[in-house]
Amino acid sequence: MGGLIKIYMLVHGIVQGVGYRAYVKGQADKFSIKGYAKNLDDGSVEVFAIGSDDSIDAFANSIHINVEHGPDVFYIEKRKEGEEGFVDRGIYESFRIMK
Repeated sequence: MGGLIKIYMLVHGIVQGVGYRAYVKGQADKFSIKGYAKNLDDGSVEVFAIGSDDSIDAFANSIHINVEHGPDVFYIEKRKEGEEGFVDRGIYESFRIMK
């Protein structure tokens, strides 16, 4: 297993007020991801994640969901550490839902 990597994501769609952040936390726990999910004023959700490369890829794929009467992700902007547009949000000991 390689070292840990970080990824910054902006999730667009119907993702606020539908249990999306709780779903993301459940997936983060499943894949041993640390970081956070936070609602933004523009209606999107910011996700910052830290984990192994394989875990990050599986996690990022798992949070792109479309559920009738629930979350409907239109698209996710993804920037891994070192890529243009990456935003480093620090180090986390667990994954949490931020207000």
